[in-house]
Amino acid sequence: LIFSTLYEGSDEVAAVFAEINKDDIAVKFMSGMRSLLSSVAQPAELRANVESLAFQHMNVEVCELHVEAFKLATVDAVLVTLAEQFTPRAQAALGKLVLYAGGAMIYFRRNYAQRIKMIKESWEEAKKGS
Repeated sequence: LIFSTLYEGSDEVAAVFAEINKDDIAVKFMSGMRSLLSSVAQPAELRANVESLAFQHMNVEVCELHVEAFKLATVDAVLVTLAEQFTPRAQAALGKLVLYAGGAMIYFRRNYAQRIKMIKESWEEAKKGS
C-alpha cells in the first residue's frame, strides 16, 4: 500500500522507474526500506545497507531533484497510510534517511560508475584474448 501510494502520487518517482515492472519495484522498495529502517540504530550496518542500495542503483540516473521528490513522496505515502501515528519527528527522520540513501546513490554513481565500466571493458578484452 505504501509503495502504491508513493508510485501513484509522484510523477517524478513513476518516471524514474517507468521501464521496470511495478510489482518488482514494490518488492525491492519494501525490502530496501526494511533494511534501512532495521539498521538505523546501528551506524555501521546502516552504512553497509546504504552502500549496497547505492550499488544496486548504479544503472539509475539519480539526481538531487529525484532524491528530493522521492523523499517527499515517501513521507507523504507513509503519512497517508499511518495518519496521526506518523509524528512530525518520525516524518523528519524518514526524510533524512531517504536523503542519506539518495545522496549515497548520487555519490556512488558519480565516483564509481566510470571505474566499474572500465573494469567491465577490461574484462571483456581479457576474455577475448584467452
